[in-house]
Amino acid sequence: MGSGRLLELTAAAGALTVTFVEALPDSMIFRKFGSQLLSSGTSAEANYRAAKRARSPAEFVAKLKIVEEEADESMIWIDRMRTAKLPASLIADAERLRDMFDQIVAMTVESIKTTKARHIPPPRPRRRPDRDRE
Repeated sequence: MGSGRLLELTAAAGALTVTFVEALPDSMIFRKFGSQLLSSGTSAEANYRAAKRARSPAEFVAKLKIVEEEADESMIWIDRMRTAKLPASLIADAERLRDMFDQIVAMTVESIKTTKARHIPPPRPRRRPDRDRE
């Protein structure tokens, strides 16, 4: 279960996240946003590695949902940094990093859909009580 490309992408995004956060200006806002990005940006890789070790398709999907959430959160922090006047020297790395996380979200969503379609049966409809009986 899982793609080599997604593993490479999450690892590259995690590494770039570390170097990007280290280069941020030393201000209260960028320290806060950087801390949040460092957490979510490196968590995507860690959770994808955990997903690859999943014991069941359901566990795999659950871990992938965390990857999706962390990558999406990373994009939010990058967007907030741009709003907070990220220095021009970091804009290209921010765009590259945001694009990587966007790809991770897209690949993760597709992987979740594929895994569910192949390995997880849809939930059975709930029986409705017969309303004619009193």
